Amino acid sequence: GLAVVAHAGDAVDAAQFVGGEGLFLDRARFAEFIEIYHQGEFALVRSDAIKPALRADEPLRPHLDRLLAALDVGLIRKRRFRVAVDCASGAGTALVPEFLRRLGCRPVLINAVADGRFDRPPEPVPENLGRLARAVRARRAEVGFAQDADADRLAVVDESGRPIGEELTLALAVKRVLSSPPARPV
Repeated sequence: GLAVVAHAGDAVDAAQFVGGEGLFLDRARFAEFIEIYHQGEFALVRSDAIKPALRADEPLRPHLDRLLAALDVGLIRKRRFRVAVDCASGAGTALVPEFLRRLGCRPVLINAVADGRFDRPPEPVPENLGRLARAVRARRAEVGFAQDADADRLAVVDESGRPIGEELTLALAVKRVLSSPPARPV
């Protein structure tokens, strides 16, 4: 089964369709899906046949708990880092402030209200991170982080307010994983 996660009027591409296993369609499966659509070889499903949405009182709790379990929270709390974060007024606003507080950080939050207004283009690329860079310098933050609107990408701004690029985020994480025993697969 497939679920449409595109919005009406959006350009349609493979990244907007999810297969029955919960993963976005790759190009080949997307092409097959479009072919089936054009051939009319599909059936519409009545809305009452769709499973109801699952409800949870605290849906972010399991994710937050797993994040915190992967870190030395006590060590981080001792440092009381000042961390500037630009959540892009998106999904990260739901978790980032609580995550930083639980780590004992002193957060400097930018674009941390999901109100549908976006003060910057969502891509966390250097040209869009001027406000974050200025906040890092002005508030003397040890680091700055920028997310995209759906919080699946993260860019780092160093302590001088210099964006070091989204591409280096993964490299820095891998370096950290490989630097501490026991050796773990990356």
